[in-house]
This record gives sequence, structure tokens and C-alpha cells, in this order.
Amino acid sequence: MNKLIDYFVSKSLLVNLISVLILVAGILSIFSLNKETFPNVDFETILIRAEYPGSSAEDVEKLVSIPIERQLKDVNGIEELNVMSGEGYSIAVLKVDPSYDVDKVKQEARDAVEGINDFPDDVDPPTVIKLENKMRPILNIGLYGVEESELRKVARKLRDKIELMKTIARVDIEGERPLIFLIEANLDLLEKFDMSLSELTQAIKDREVNLSAGAIKTLDENIVVRTFNEFQKSEDIEEIVVRSNDSGASVKVKDVAKVSLTFKDWSQSRRIMGREGIILNIKSKETSDILETTDAVKEITEKFLAGGSVKHEFINESAFYVRRRLGVLTSNGMAGIFLVFLCLVLFMNFRVSLITSIGAPIAFMVAFACMDAIGVSINLISMFGLILVLGMLVDDSIIVAENFYQYLEKGMNPREAAKLSAKETIAPVTATILTTMVAFGSLFFMGGIMGKFLWPVPAVVVICLAASWLECFFILPSHLADFARLEKGAMDRSRWYEPLLNFYKRSLNFALNKKVLTIFGFVLLFIISMVVAKNMRFELFPDDDVRIVFVKVKSKVGTPYIKTLNAVAKAEEAVLETVRKEELETLTSVVGSQRSDLGTPRTGDHYGMLYVYLTTEDQRERDLDEIIGAITERTKQLMPESYDFTIERANTGPPKGKPVNIEIMGDNLEELVSLSKVVEKKLKKIDGIRTTEIDFEEGKKQYLIDVKEEESRRLGISNATLAFELRRAFEGQIVSEIRRSDEDIEVLVRLDADSRQNVETLEKLTIPNNIGRRIKLSTVADIRKDDVAFIIRRFERKRTISISGEIDKEKTTALEMGTQIDKLMPEVLKSHPGVTKWRKQRYQRFDVEISKSGCYFSFYYFYHFSCDVRKSCSTSYRNVINPVWSHRSCWRLSCF
Repeated sequence: MNKLIDYFVSKSLLVNLISVLILVAGILSIFSLNKETFPNVDFETILIRAEYPGSSAEDVEKLVSIPIERQLKDVNGIEELNVMSGEGYSIAVLKVDPSYDVDKVKQEARDAVEGINDFPDDVDPPTVIKLENKMRPILNIGLYGVEESELRKVARKLRDKIELMKTIARVDIEGERPLIFLIEANLDLLEKFDMSLSELTQAIKDREVNLSAGAIKTLDENIVVRTFNEFQKSEDIEEIVVRSNDSGASVKVKDVAKVSLTFKDWSQSRRIMGREGIILNIKSKETSDILETTDAVKEITEKFLAGGSVKHEFINESAFYVRRRLGVLTSNGMAGIFLVFLCLVLFMNFRVSLITSIGAPIAFMVAFACMDAIGVSINLISMFGLILVLGMLVDDSIIVAENFYQYLEKGMNPREAAKLSAKETIAPVTATILTTMVAFGSLFFMGGIMGKFLWPVPAVVVICLAASWLECFFILPSHLADFARLEKGAMDRSRWYEPLLNFYKRSLNFALNKKVLTIFGFVLLFIISMVVAKNMRFELFPDDDVRIVFVKVKSKVGTPYIKTLNAVAKAEEAVLETVRKEELETLTSVVGSQRSDLGTPRTGDHYGMLYVYLTTEDQRERDLDEIIGAITERTKQLMPESYDFTIERANTGPPKGKPVNIEIMGDNLEELVSLSKVVEKKLKKIDGIRTTEIDFEEGKKQYLIDVKEEESRRLGISNATLAFELRRAFEGQIVSEIRRSDEDIEVLVRLDADSRQNVETLEKLTIPNNIGRRIKLSTVADIRKDDVAFIIRRFERKRTISISGEIDKEKTTALEMGTQIDKLMPEVLKSHPGVTKWRKQRYQRFDVEISKSGCYFSFYYFYHFSCDVRKSCSTSYRNVINPVWSHRSCWRLSCF
């Protein structure tokens, strides 16, 4: 190593050339590196979704979810299986074992699900997808200000224009209602013509046909023969003949039903700034630069909408956070280099200070070049690592430069001083860098999703520290030898820090003379710090600098959509009244859906949610708590009594759920509900619990149709015929699809609104038997009222209910609550033997894991620090305990 140092000091031209090449490579890498929000991560999660429209959660569980669970039992590599059954849908979430290939597990799961052959006829084929972030949402564009039909046209044209960009993967339109041909039959008119819905449906199905019959082959040419009869407009459907006789009399669709081209019923709607709107969700490709892509999308949008009546808002812009962190990195870097230079000038001369300060930029340039080579992008995670290591980069160069300056003051030749200072400090500096690398390198071994997200942090830190070490011993000594000189008369001038130096000498002499006392004092200080650290509250992601506030609106299950819309509008009014213009960036709302604590949405007409996007803290006078308090007070005054609302700030970090979340599992839903209430009651008694919530909701009131088997068989009516006729009447049946431009228009047949909204329809409805006669429903079935679950969750093939809660962070933490829950649950389960399992939510376990990782870091650092201090007799003492520790050979401690 000494020969290498001598070689580089003597080859100043080579060193200067290397320095220039490093700067050029780093600058080029800065422009070529992709800028994105987060690194590309495989979440090791597979999602299976199946649709069963119009079915209750219990029917979906029995007919869809449980068959999927059974079929997936033979698939290898599934670590956890969560299944949620809701009204009309089933979602299975498979967490894959990290030791298995996710793509292989996905293919096996798809094959298993496709092998299910006992699904009901109306179940759509399940879709199997792997969760990953190759397509990144970068920006939402909210469009509003005109009527729905015009807004829809503008949104589609803008979508097509944006999708022409090579860096855009897809643009999803949210909040638009699809067009449908709606055929609403009048129950009285059907009765008049002795006609059933199935007969009407079949006639419309038979009317549309587009089928090739082959070709007529003549001597001159081949002519294709095709039967073609498709709907083009409402009048085509109205003229369809449902029934006719020999005398020419006929009954057409228009005689018994109203036909219209209209929008589908609202299931979920989007609102921007208190008005109905449409949102374009822009997703970029994996290789695209988020800053350039966002700017290009904004430019296209501004030009496209210029001069029109459609208003727009740019929402949830990911590039904002990337730009802000880049700004922090740039400003901190420049300020840090300047302050380092300023501090060095106070102790050394201008040239030495300037050359030493250059070490940080060179290390960063090496880091950027290496990041480009190994495929690490500039994202929020890697920039965090760069900001973290920023303050460490110049430390080593300062040690070498300070030692060099001492030799200059003693009259040594600059070249010889540079060689000697580097050789003397290489051992302690290398030890210092290695201990830091070991501490941060432990993050490489963090498992799970967080480990995949955080690995750029240790990678960037290690690269920068390695670059700093190389610059410190192979570039800096050569630059010092070439450019640093001691100014004339410098030795004759008094140094301003002499009093400080004298105080240090006295302190050092005292510490050396009182070795036992000094060591005892530092050991005692270490023990005290460990005790204090153990009792400190741990919070993984503190809620700092939050700009998004959620207002969640909820009523009982079965509440009509229009009532929820009115409640959301009242909440919007409260926000727009209380949040000042300079505080509000934009406001969006959704009716029919609500974001849950773990990120998965809850859907239903009784849900609503507002997203309040605030400006940054420096642009507003009031802090977040004041704004939330004002919104809360006004919302209480305006919100209808039948609706509950909660106001929350967005979580920092990944979706992690509430700090208290207990899941109980079993087969009996009633017992689970009973136990969840007991657990909730006990949680409320614990000091530090602010609010609690049970995720189970009673479903809509339902009428159960109990078929009279003997009577229905005698009259020739099958159960399937009865069920499908009921489904056609209320949910409706899609009998055809018409392709228009870039969308499919469904043809839906059902009863008219008056009939569907009247309970007496069940008494009047008739069912066709096997010879075409119409039998009243009440003749072959009993009708009774019942309650059902709205959503049924299952974990590892057991029904699951979760009890969650918010805590007062001034009184307790998630870790402390986890300890109390461990004591509480075994006692509660004794009186409920039907509940087989319980578990805490993963967030709490993850907190424990991170806390342990912190202990491991401390152990690693202390271990290597102890070894390195003993091995490295430092020329430049950087604290008080080092000289004491290595003062005499009697301190012969071996590394443990």
C-alpha cells in the first residue's frame, strides 16, 4: 500500500487525468440516470379476482372463494392466503414464499384456478396477476367543469394523445360511466301479453347475429356469405319482434319495454373541487424518467385543453417528491462543501482547505457512475442514502489534510509530507470506514418487501465511502503535494484557537493520569445510554411533513348512493369553507369507495372519501393539526346524522395499517362477531387507546327465496330457472355487446325502475315453466327477510375478523400495545373455544424486527469499534477516549 501511495503522489498528471475522468463520468451519469419515485420491486404477491355480479357475500364465499381456496391447496410456495368475499366479487391474495419463484407460483395458481369447473354460470373467469411496480403511477389529471357526455369525450381524446408517448405505459380513466343499451321491461305490460323476461331476453339474443357462412366459389371469384344483423341504435332494438302469430299480429320490444342508450348506474364516481369529474391515472414505463415524463404530460395536457371549457387539476404528482429530495440533496451538498471549506480555512490555509473540500464531489461522481453501471436509479430511497452519507465523506480527507498541514508547519517538503501523512493515517481511516460500512451493510440482510425497497441505501453508502477512501489516499495526497504550500510568515502568526488547544491538552492530561476513572466514566455513560435507548419510544415512520388529509364518510350498509353523494358534498363544502386558498392545492372525492388502512379499497354505496391535498408547510401559516381541527368542527355541523366521518392524515412510509390490529379466526361467524365485541370492549379500557373499530359489517337486508320443492317440481319449474328469472328482473342480464370505436356497449335487460324499487314485485313476478306457462313466484316459493354479512374475510381457510385501534402517541406506542395484547388474548380465548387462532397485524411484528435490527447495528458497530481502536494507533486523536485506551501497553484487551 505504501508503494501505491508513493506511485500516485509521484504521478500527478495521471492523478489529475483520473480526477477529470471521474468528474466527466459522474456528470454524464447524472443526466443518464433515471429519476423515479421508488425502485422496481417484486412484491412477492399474487392477486386472484373473480366477479359474481349480484350475489351476496355469503354466496360468493360458498360458491367462489372456498372452491378457489381448495384448488390452491396443492400449489407449492404459498406462504399466506387471504381471501375476501364481498357482494359480487371474490379477491384472493397469495403471499409467496421468498424461496420460490413468483412467476412459477403464479402459473401454478392460474392452472389451478382454471381447473375449477363447478363455478356458477354467471361467474366471470378469474384473473390472476402478479403485483409489481413496473408501471408506476406518476400523475393524476382531474377533469371537470362540463356535462358528463362532453367530459367523457374530452377524457378519451386526451387519454389517446398521452398514450402516444413512448414513456407512458397506460392511462386509466376513473370515474366515467360506460354507455349501455338499457331495456327496461314494464311488469304490467309483460303481464298483459302473458310474457316473461326470459322470453324477451331470448328474442333479443336471437336478433343479433354476425356469422360467416363460408363462400360461394364461382369460376371468376369467391364471394363470402355472411349472416349479419347487429344493433346500431335504440330503434333497432325497439323493432325486434318478440312474438308473432299466423295472422301477422306481433309484439315488439317497444310494446313491453323502454329502450334507451344511456350511462350505466353509478357504482363509483369521482369529484374534483366539489364537482363531478373524471380522473386520468397516468402510469409510466419502468425505464422512463419521472421528471421528464411528468413535464411532457403536463405540456400535452395544457396545450390540449387550452381555450376549452374543461377545467383540470394535476393531482398526486410523484415528481414533486423526487424534485424536492433532489433539491435537498443539491442544497445540502453545496452548503456542506462550503461550510467544510469555511471551517477548514479557520484552521488551515486556503489551498489545503480547497483541495480537501473537493473530496466530497469526487466521491459523489464515483457514486453516480457506479449507480449507472449497476442499475440503481435516482429515487427517493437512493437519494436518502446520498443525503445520509453526505456528512461522512469529507471526514477522512480532513484527517489526511490536517496531518499533512502539521508536517508542512514543521518545514517538511510538500511531496514528502503528503506521502507520510497518507501512510500514517491509512490504518485508522480504513478502520473507521470499514466500521461504518459494516453497520450500513447489515441492511443488505433485511428481508421482505422493506428489504427490497431499502437495499439502495447501504449500496449507495458503501459506494460513496469506498470512493471517499480511494480519493483520500490516491488522489488527495497528489493534489496536496502539487498545489498546497505553506504561506510565508504562517508560522510566525499566532493561532486563534490556542486557548482551545490548551484546554484540550489539560483535559487530555487529566484523562491520561486518571485512566481508570476515565474508562469507568465512559462505560457508565454507555450503560446509561443503553437504558435510555431501551425506554425510548419507537416510531418507524413519524408523521412529519404530511400534505394529504383523508376525510372518510360512512353510513350503514344498504344506504342508497344518492344519499352518500349528498353527504360527501357536505364534507366538500366544509373543506372548501375552512381551508384557505393558499393552503389548498386541490380537493378530490370518491363516492362508492373508501381507502382502507392497508391500502385495499372498500366498495359500497355507503362509503365515501375525500382527498385533501394541501400546499407545503412553508406556503401556509397554519399547521396540519389546526387545519384538521377546523375541518372537523365544520364537518360536524354539516354532516347528516346517519353518517359517521373520520379525518386522518396520510401515513408516511408504506401502507402499514393501524398501530393496534388483532385478527381472530374461526369457522363460526356469529362467535367471531361476539368475540370481536368482547376484545374491543377490553381494548377500550387500556390507557392509551383512542378509538377502536371492528371491520365486520352487517350486509344489506335481503329477501331469501325458499323454493317449495314439491310444488315447483309438480308445476315444472327448476330452481335454476327461478333464480335466473329473479336475477334478470332486478340485477338484469347482459344479452349482447356492441363494438363502437374503442368501447363495448352492453345490452342490458331488466325490469323498469318502478318495479325494481317495489317489494310487491316479488309477489307479482311470474316464472316460466317447462311448457311455457307462467307461474307466480309466491306459488312455488316462500319469501322471508334476513340479514347477511357485507364482507367476509378468510385467512388460511378460516373466517377472520379484525379489531383495530388508534393510540395516543403521548401515552404509548405500538410495541407497548403489542405486549399488552399478548397478555390479553389468551385469557379472552379461553371462553371462546370455537375461535382457533389469532394474530397481531404484521406492522407490529415489523416494528419489533426493525428494533432488533437497531440493536444488531449497535452491536456490530461497538464490536468493530473496539477492535479497530485497539489495532489503530491514531496519529490524529479525534476524541478523548482513544488516547487513553491506547496510552500504555498495560491496556491489553483482546477483541471479543
